[in-house]
Amino acid sequence: RSTIEEKYIEWGAKRAKFIPLGVCPAKYSEPIRDLNQRSVDLVYVGGCYFPKVFRMFRLKWHFGNRMQMYGRGWNHSNSKIKTLILKSLKLLFRIPDIEELPKDKLVELYQNSKIGFNVHMSYGPSNLRLYELPMNGVMQICDCTEGLSKLYQIDKEVVSYGTINEAIDKIEYYLKNDNKRMEIASAGHEKVHHCYKAENSFKVLFSEINSDLKKINRQ
Repeated sequence: RSTIEEKYIEWGAKRAKFIPLGVCPAKYSEPIRDLNQRSVDLVYVGGCYFPKVFRMFRLKWHFGNRMQMYGRGWNHSNSKIKTLILKSLKLLFRIPDIEELPKDKLVELYQNSKIGFNVHMSYGPSNLRLYELPMNGVMQICDCTEGLSKLYQIDKEVVSYGTINEAIDKIEYYLKNDNKRMEIASAGHEKVHHCYKAENSFKVLFSEINSDLKKINRQ
């Protein structure tokens, strides 16, 4: 899978600079809840996009009640065909209705979760979960390994996966090995705390803009 910078250049951009989205203050609270006092094994909060559906239902089918899953559009779609597919897959994987999570409940949920699942439709990583999960002390398991390795140390600050079966195996492993899970969660939290808060991202953004303006003025 391509990284974000490579994708924009492929689409015709002369130059691309990836700046982490960062995590805003409303999406975390400090100090984080004790990593050893969490009752939710696995969490996923995100909207339904069809490239993700099979992977997410496969994950939910495997972990059942051990996984809490929330988001918009998982029960029906504006398209009758997509709604029929969703209902058929939910029946096949025995998936209950998936509700939206109130915004004021997100931090509470994350800070009670052990492992957070992250998934992209194609290239990445490029979503807010990438920063919100570790900032709340959740051990993150994420796809897009190549891009992920530019932001975190793999297996030290984050866990990566290629296929959904590999993700399931790794999640089960870290649920059985709490000390290793907490080590990665703690290291991931430290990385985001020091590098990926929203204010840091804005500093980088303004620095890039000022650099480009200086180049233009010299021309």
